[in-house]
Amino acid sequence: MSDNDEKVARKASARYWETEESVNSLAEELGISKGRLYDLLRPLPIEEEACPRCGGSPPVHPNRTARDRGQVSCLHCGWEGELADLVPDGSGEGAPHGPPPPAVHRGGSREPAPLSAVAGSALIGLAAGLILGRYLGR
Repeated sequence: MSDNDEKVARKASARYWETEESVNSLAEELGISKGRLYDLLRPLPIEEEACPRCGGSPPVHPNRTARDRGQVSCLHCGWEGELADLVPDGSGEGAPHGPPPPAVHRGGSREPAPLSAVAGSALIGLAAGLILGRYLGR
């Protein structure tokens, strides 16, 4: 993600979570498509809470509709549930395994989110696609 994309992602996420502005008008204001806006948005973390399955922290609201309905999910293990299902941070049943979850929007944060996991996955997918293309092209 370029520096400009990162700026747009931070601005879009802040406006999305901190206002009730429609997705269409927000996309229009930023000069991007609605689909691109959804690609740039970062989930909203539920601070000081942890996933009841893996203890990963923080669970997130993936979008405003989920926030309004009290629905949350864990970026680490994929668990989905209700706000009432969460446990205080650090008291989940187990410790998270593997790499940390991707960075999420932290209202007003000026530091760009690390994208090494996304970039690594993209490169692995590209390599697999090239290998498969060569294999099928014979």
